[in-house]
Amino acid sequence: MKTTNKSSPAYELDFYGWTQEQAKLLQEQKWSQLDIPNLVEEIEALGRQERHKHLVQFN
Repeated sequence: MKTTNKSSPAYELDFYGWTQEQAKLLQEQKWSQLDIPNLVEEIEALGRQERHKHLVQFN
């Protein structure tokens, strides 16, 4: 978990709670309330982790 310039307090203090809140906002389609910078960062990080895992697995 890396911080950005626009980190929300929840992202910094309670990552699990932040993920649950973001999931709820997505389900409710409350786009303007989403923490977009941190969501983008976390999705990109997840993709890198998965890619690395698969690269290591096949080498």
